[in-house]
Amino acid sequence: MERIRESVGQPGHVETPTTPEKHVSPFEEGEAAVDFAYLHSGYDTRNVNLVFRRAILVPFVGVAKRAVRRLLTPILQRQVSYNAASTRVITHIKDWIGTLQRDHLSELCAVKQQMEAVRRI
Repeated sequence: MERIRESVGQPGHVETPTTPEKHVSPFEEGEAAVDFAYLHSGYDTRNVNLVFRRAILVPFVGVAKRAVRRLLTPILQRQVSYNAASTRVITHIKDWIGTLQRDHLSELCAVKQQMEAVRRI
């Protein structure tokens, strides 16, 4: 018991956070938050704007656009489904990591309180 008290009082002892509220997830601010918001807003790739500005070829361009859309619709629908599923999985992983971080910080606080109680004995 004495060795534990001495090791807790050593200068190299790492202090743990006192409250779990001090932790900020990388998904809440910074570049990761921007990327996460973009991921949620940009998963639907079906609305592709096909623009062509040459007046001479306008009748042919309209026919070509309709043909291209008809050909790309199945591919784009599969891509949208994949993007939506990926976004959902990433959201679940983010939430799970947040839960693990909160649990971890709570456990660290509990251990610190126990160590303080042992130090006082």
